[in-house]
Amino acid sequence: MTCHLARGIQRLHHALIVWEWSPGGATLTLVEPQRVELWGGWSLELPSPCRTIRNQDGSWSAWDETHVVDVSIVEVGGRVGGGPIGPEQMLTGTESRDQHELDGTIARISSDVEVTDTDRGPESIEWTRIQVGAPNTLLIMSVGNAGLRDAVWHERLWRGVRHVPPKKGIFRGLRRSS
Repeated sequence: MTCHLARGIQRLHHALIVWEWSPGGATLTLVEPQRVELWGGWSLELPSPCRTIRNQDGSWSAWDETHVVDVSIVEVGGRVGGGPIGPEQMLTGTESRDQHELDGTIARISSDVEVTDTDRGPESIEWTRIQVGAPNTLLIMSVGNAGLRDAVWHERLWRGVRHVPPKKGIFRGLRRSS
């Protein structure tokens, strides 16, 4: 008796359907995007389940079977006179990229393909490079996957980036003594 197993992933507007079929039955799993809180007020939404790690150099990474995401965040104190540095100024030097507004931030995106040495030998890796500027902060993200182009996953990821400025003030972190 031959046992056949089939698996697949179908994309929906806001989620993924992961399916598996075998002679013993079929299973369907709905995978909702996962919101991940980073630091400095930044968060992003992973389009599929990923493993994550905070790296020794302070950056953050996520990966699944086909994608890898690397994030670094730069924070500055503002202008010499005390005012904030705006999102546009945080993105200096990236004018050649496509630009998008994301809830009060400005994102610049570019894509390229690089041949990279992997365990299986040289492979073409599709990279999407994203820089998102907000007042006094910049998120730098690289999203890669080997094999077939996965622009939908890449776009869902960068469109899910959010920045909420951290609360500041004299009373932040103070507790009442009893």
